[in-house]
Amino acid sequence: MASTIPTPASPWRIVKLSWLAIFAPARFEELERQDNVIRNSDKVPSKPAGIWSVRRAFAYSFAWGISAALVGAIFGCATTYFFQPGTFALATAASLGTAILLWATLALKGWEIQTWSGVSLTERVNAWWFRGLYWIGTMLVVMAAIWGVR
Repeated sequence: MASTIPTPASPWRIVKLSWLAIFAPARFEELERQDNVIRNSDKVPSKPAGIWSVRRAFAYSFAWGISAALVGAIFGCATTYFFQPGTFALATAASLGTAILLWATLALKGWEIQTWSGVSLTERVNAWWFRGLYWIGTMLVVMAAIWGVR
């Protein structure tokens, strides 16, 4: 059975893998084959089991949500202070944020790319894109909300 423990990925590796997935899919597939070899060896550290995994996921999702809200609020306050955006800008930011949230939801792949391990590079890039788009969409919606109350 395949290992269910992902190989570590730094932010730079996430960006590189995302770039390769879009612009050099053959190179990405080669890196995924290499990653599969590493994951199925004994060199990958063990991951937390049971409730600790759920708690960590809950904490990470909370941090991502709070960071999107804070960045959106800061950008909203700063742009309101410097530019005083009107109702058209508010509607544009809110619509763009909502469209990005919809895009992320519709683009998320599930069973088509699912493997037994659940941690292939393809699955992880898919999750990173989903989370990134959701973060951007949430930030834009919060920014528009700040514009609406100022």
